[in-house]
Order: sequence, then structure tokens, then C-alpha cells
Amino acid sequence: LLTHLLLLEVIEPVATSSDAAKTFQINPHSLHVVFFNDSGKEFARLYVGKQGPDLMSSFVQKGGENAVYLVEKSLHGLILLPFEDWLFKEQEKTKDEKVSPKD
Repeated sequence: LLTHLLLLEVIEPVATSSDAAKTFQINPHSLHVVFFNDSGKEFARLYVGKQGPDLMSSFVQKGGENAVYLVEKSLHGLILLPFEDWLFKEQEKTKDEKVSPKD
């Protein structure tokens, strides 16, 4: 998930007014990702609004800003993946090996 968010490309800014977020279904209760530093202090928040004009885009807003951007990823599908799907394949393999019956 972090890799996808770090590589996220903005297609275009779509609005800058404080009222624009409503149009794109962004509010304090929207799906969002919170980033924390090593000390556990929040340093960024990304709100995800409605799907963009195609299946592979989303509208987003950085916490504390008015601007809304169209980005190249369908973030709802990515963020709402089950936790198990976020794990590395090697971790899953190790987990499976630990629970398999011994001969």
C-alpha cells in the first residue's frame, strides 16, 4: 500500500475552493490514510473521495488543504483490501509452513 501511495501520480488538480470537497465526496468521515512518524506523531493524512471518471482513478485531498486532485489509482479498491492481501508472499509462505502438519 505504501509503495502505491508513494508512487501516486496526480493527473490534475480539479478544485481549490473550500466547498469543493463536497462535490467529490470528501469529508472528515471519508476513507482516509493517516501517516505517522517514528515518534508516533501524525504528519500527514490523505482523504479519498469518489471514483474518478474512469475505473482506475480517484479524487483525493491532503488533510488540512482545500485542493482536490484526480489521481491515477483506484484507491478504494487498494485501501479496502483485506489485511491478508497486504502481506508479502514470503511472510505468507512462512506462516503456511508453520501451521502445516509435521511428517
